[in-house]
Amino acid sequence: MVAGVSDFFTLKIPNWLNFIIAVSVIPFVIMADMPMEVFAWHVVAAILTFIVAYIMFAFGIFGGGDAKMVAACALWIGWDAMFNFSVYIVIAGGLLGLALTVWKWLAAKKDDAGFAWAQGFLSEKKLQLPYGIAIAASGVIVFPATWWMQHLS
Repeated sequence: MVAGVSDFFTLKIPNWLNFIIAVSVIPFVIMADMPMEVFAWHVVAAILTFIVAYIMFAFGIFGGGDAKMVAACALWIGWDAMFNFSVYIVIAGGLLGLALTVWKWLAAKKDDAGFAWAQGFLSEKKLQLPYGIAIAASGVIVFPATWWMQHLS
């Protein structure tokens, strides 16, 4: 959630925050006594997610922080819930894009400073989407379907 908020206000997700998201899974894997085979599939999900996200970054669809964040989150989500996680990211990203497009249109119609704080993503010709919000929201939505909730409840 912190990464999503950071992305919203600054259009940046700090590397240290993505590092914490990724590395913090290790103590939980140990404490939960997650089978190594399950953890291996979580790692595979993270690696494949990073490859796809990096390609999206190369084409200007994602920012670099978004690519790292989605891969770090994939370590927590795991292989079994990755499809749903990806679908929710697409849906949330689309809704976010629609909301920001309307917001940008409304901001252009107003002359007051009510939207001044959001100029980072509203002022560009190409709408800047803080995908960290969509990634964080998707992670929260899909987390109940992950190994963590299925095996530790």
